[in-house]
Amino acid sequence: MQVSRTLGAAIENRNARHYFVGHLAGWATIHCRVDEFIAQNDRVVALREVSFQHTKSGKIAVTPKADFHRFSGGKSCHSKPAVPTTH
Repeated sequence: MQVSRTLGAAIENRNARHYFVGHLAGWATIHCRVDEFIAQNDRVVALREVSFQHTKSGKIAVTPKADFHRFSGGKSCHSKPAVPTTH
């Protein structure tokens, strides 16, 4: 699967790009619902629920997700996803 140029250009952080490219290779997003935005000064947290379907097995996973953003001059200058982990 090839990542679109728009997505690739939007993801400036090398670690985030690696995460998304690896994610897109094995999973297809079913839905992403933003439940809440929390803002304080120049920082915003987006709390979401996302679901994915594994492209080979067809199994579906639903998980909460948080994304952290920092803004400067009205533009996003830093973005970091909180990646769910399992133990």
